[in-house]
Amino acid sequence: DLGDRLMLSIDKGTQVIVNGSVFFKEGHSVTAAKIELEQVNSDGSTKKLGSGHTSSNGEFTFRLKPGTAKLRVTAKFNGAVASKEIEVAIYRLAITLDLSNTEK
Repeated sequence: DLGDRLMLSIDKGTQVIVNGSVFFKEGHSVTAAKIELEQVNSDGSTKKLGSGHTSSNGEFTFRLKPGTAKLRVTAKFNGAVASKEIEVAIYRLAITLDLSNTEK
């Protein structure tokens, strides 16, 4: 019995992780830009999946359930708006080295 000493972390292989950054046109990071994430359906309709704000270094992250989807990420700051659409899919990969564990 491990009681409350058992801690399991989330396997990143079971998630879609969208990481991004927002920049001003001069290349500097945008802090506190509003980020909206939507799924774009085949008929063009959208479904809101989440929102948040960029960090102090202009970065954002969303974690989603696995699956194939078309996503739209929109950044808004001080009246400026920009969007990008991305296709996501789950790729699972295993690589075996021609090396034994005892040969490390």
